[in-house]
Amino acid sequence: MHWLEMELDKLRQIAVADVGAAGPEGPPPVVGRGAELLPRRRERGQAFMAALRRLVLRMAERNGVTACFACHDGLVVEVAGHACDFEALSALTQVSVSAGHETAQALALGPVSQMLIVGEEHKLALILMGSVAIGVLAPSTVDLASALG
Repeated sequence: MHWLEMELDKLRQIAVADVGAAGPEGPPPVVGRGAELLPRRRERGQAFMAALRRLVLRMAERNGVTACFACHDGLVVEVAGHACDFEALSALTQVSVSAGHETAQALALGPVSQMLIVGEEHKLALILMGSVAIGVLAPSTVDLASALG
């Protein structure tokens, strides 16, 4: 299995465990029955953020990668590497993901899992995991499949 696939799978497992702790009704109640689950859910959320932080840092260290970031609803939550403006990249990600979801739904493509924007100078690869997007910025000449492999 590809290095990045394994890392993303680890993140998904942590996220699924977090959703499983919440149950189909949503998060556990703060008081009364189920209150004892709240600390475990918070720990899983912290575990997810720690794993996400490690992945962003490791991806930014890959040869050919300029920067890596993670965002949620257009807000930057983790950054590594060098980019001119992580906030602008996050905003671009939000707009692109929103348009991608609408288009994919209209064309019956299924859920969007990845997007790629290639400019003359740089390219931006987006990996979507629920409401979190991981962005990888690299020069447009870099083969990201090899760089992240």
